[in-house]
Amino acid sequence: MKDIASPAWQAQVLAAAGLEPDGARWQTLPGGRVNRVWRVETATGTVAVKAYGPVTERGLFPNDPRAEWAALTAGWRAGRAPQPLHLAATPAGPVLVYRYLLALHPIRPAQAGRALAALHRSATWAGLARTAPERWRLPRGAQVRLRRWGLTEGALGAIRNALRDAARHRPAPAPVHGDPVPANMLATADGPVLIDWQCPALGDAATDLAIYLSPGMQRRYGAGPLSAGAQSRFRRAYGRSAVLSRYDRVAPALHARIAMHCAQRGDRAAAASEIALLNRLAREGRGRLP
Repeated sequence: MKDIASPAWQAQVLAAAGLEPDGARWQTLPGGRVNRVWRVETATGTVAVKAYGPVTERGLFPNDPRAEWAALTAGWRAGRAPQPLHLAATPAGPVLVYRYLLALHPIRPAQAGRALAALHRSATWAGLARTAPERWRLPRGAQVRLRRWGLTEGALGAIRNALRDAARHRPAPAPVHGDPVPANMLATADGPVLIDWQCPALGDAATDLAIYLSPGMQRRYGAGPLSAGAQSRFRRAYGRSAVLSRYDRVAPALHARIAMHCAQRGDRAAAASEIALLNRLAREGRGRLP
C-alpha cells in the first residue's frame, strides 16, 4: 500500500467522503492484521478510515471491500452496523470511510449472542450476495501438521466424522458476519453493533458461533479464551436451538479450520489452544456419527 497515510492521501480521502480535511486528526487504531484503520476527528464528525491490504475472496477470512460496503449499507439500516460514507479506489488501494462509533465497554458474551441471533434471523440481507464456499475437508498436510502439534488420533477421527456430517446435512443459508471476534463487536449506547464486515456471506450460521467461541480467536482478538460461564451466557442469549445443535455436531470440523488458520499465521499459542479444544471435544464424544 504505497503512499499510505501521506498528507495528500489523507486530504483526498476525506474530501471525497464529503468531510473537511483541514485540521483533521488521525489516530491509528490497534488490531488490524490485514487492513489499516484510523480514527479521524474532523470538523464534520469523527469517522473511521480503512485502507485495505490484499483483496481476496479466498480463505477462511476473505477481504472484500465491495462486500463490506454492501453489508454496511444493509446493516446500518437495520441498526447493526456503522453508517458507510464512502468507498473508493486510491493509488494506495481501496479505502472505506464510515462513521466512527464509540464502544462503552468490551462486548459481553450475552450481548454477542443476541447480536448474532438477530443477524442470523434476518430474512433478507441485501449486502450478502456472496455465498460462503463450504469446503468440508481437511487436507493431508493439515492433518500431519495438527498431529505434530498435539492433535490426538481420537480428535482426528472426530474431525473426519464431523466433516462427513457437515457435508451430508446442510442447513438453509443464513446471513453470517464471517469474523465475529470480540474486536469486531461494539457495545454502543444503541446496542451491539458489528464492524469489519469484509467477509460477510450467506452460509452456515454455525460458522459464526465457532469463530466467537474459538479459544484461538479469543486469544488473538479478545481477552483470552472464554470461561465456561461466559460460553453458557453466550449460548443462552443466542437461544436458537437448531443452530446450537448444528454447531455442537460439527464443532470438530469448524475448529480444525480455525486451528489451521492460526497455524498458518504463525500463532502457535492460538493454534495450541484450538488443538486443546479439539482433543477435549473428542474425549467428550463430539463428532460421533449417529
